[in-house]
Amino acid sequence: MKKKVIITLILLFNISLFACTDNTTTTQLTTESWSFSEPQTNLSFAEIVQSLTNPYNIGLFMTEDPEKSMGINFELPEEGSGFVEYRVQGSQQDLSLVVETIQKTRLVGKRTVYLHEAVMLNLTPGTTYEYRIRNASSTIVSTAYRFTVPSENLSEFSFLMMADPQESSEVGYMAYAHVALNAIAQIEQKPSFVLYVGDIINDADVRTQWNAFFKYSASFIFDTPIVATAGNHDISGISGTRMSNLEFDGYMNLPNNGPIYTDFDEIENDARLSHFDDGKTFSFNYGNVHFVAINTESLCDGTTTCAYMDESNVTILKNWLNADLTGNTMKWTIVFLHRGPYSLSYDTARVREQLVPIFETHGVDLVLSGHDHQYSRSVYKNTILIPFARSDNYLKGTISLIPEAENNWHFNDYSSSIGVTYLVGNTTGTKYYGGSRNSGIDVQYRFLDANPVVPYITVTNDYIKVVSYGMSKASAFQIEVDSVYVLETFYIRK
Repeated sequence: MKKKVIITLILLFNISLFACTDNTTTTQLTTESWSFSEPQTNLSFAEIVQSLTNPYNIGLFMTEDPEKSMGINFELPEEGSGFVEYRVQGSQQDLSLVVETIQKTRLVGKRTVYLHEAVMLNLTPGTTYEYRIRNASSTIVSTAYRFTVPSENLSEFSFLMMADPQESSEVGYMAYAHVALNAIAQIEQKPSFVLYVGDIINDADVRTQWNAFFKYSASFIFDTPIVATAGNHDISGISGTRMSNLEFDGYMNLPNNGPIYTDFDEIENDARLSHFDDGKTFSFNYGNVHFVAINTESLCDGTTTCAYMDESNVTILKNWLNADLTGNTMKWTIVFLHRGPYSLSYDTARVREQLVPIFETHGVDLVLSGHDHQYSRSVYKNTILIPFARSDNYLKGTISLIPEAENNWHFNDYSSSIGVTYLVGNTTGTKYYGGSRNSGIDVQYRFLDANPVVPYITVTNDYIKVVSYGMSKASAFQIEVDSVYVLETFYIRK
């Protein structure tokens, strides 16, 4: 019975509306009402995954002002204008709000792709809206969907952290879809958004991988916004025509309030322009949290495709980050990036040297990262790993404690004042390092099994709570999840 209730809940998250295909103008909808279709409640997760579809690669995206706006991105099969129509759910008015999109034509591999972005503005907090996309002639009109704008002055909200889907095949993204469905079933409620810490795809110039990501995110991406920063697989290199394509920018629609660079010219053959980091390094407020996304691909080191960094523009990045955090008035601060400063697989020294002092100066509470394909958690202050004397009983993974530590702190419940918490996801796909790579960096907890892990993060006025769900599989490449368990739960208090 519980499984059927969970499946019903998931389907209701992604409930669709009947599409109308009559001709429309750019200022009004047809007079036909938008009626709800009946969700199927008797499907297994395997049947849900098989039924997922997203022919126009529609996705909702976080904006700078999530209480009053919603970003959207989609793809049309041919060149031409695109539009988004939206209105308050159940509205009987013929007129709706219509916005013409910004067209983003990209060469993805050898295929020209016609991508579009827009922002739905002037939304009312706490209100549910209906929306759909179309071309100029309305010969193409999508199914209609709905989303709910967050309420003002949220005292509590939750989100899912997805690390490195990074698949190269449709089968791999089917496995990712099973992970997402199982995570949503565990929380039994709709997350406020889904956060990605980079490497959404494996090869940025392979169109089928982007198509598979959007298709197999269709259990939530129509009604739940995503927010992401770029990983090394999302941005391939710094030279050549690939930098003018920037496929990540084509498929994503995220805030452009990050640093304003000069053109990158300190490294030979560096083709990056001043705006290349738009939508990859940015910040926004949600509830009582200030979120900062940082594109760590700007910090060239031995683990990236560039060995030397553009010192002038890295200084601009650091100055922007300092100014952004200085102006922060939210109670909590969460940073997310792809390459973490304290992680098991890679010693990303540049990230640690350039960014960690800023995190500590401004009292960042939690740093989320990926790239490692190994799960770990650590708390550092002034480059020192904080000693913990006690912890919960861990059934999986390895926990390092110092029972004689003078502070007697508990690893699963501690104050944010003792240091910055660094949480590194492994993957929501099928690629694991399983201890085969070792950075030599110390962490308090590590989990190396080939099981995907999805942290579910809840923020209140008093604490950040993280419940990390592990997904048991017989093998890393198995599509379906056998069972779900709680890997660890911890609280950061303030």
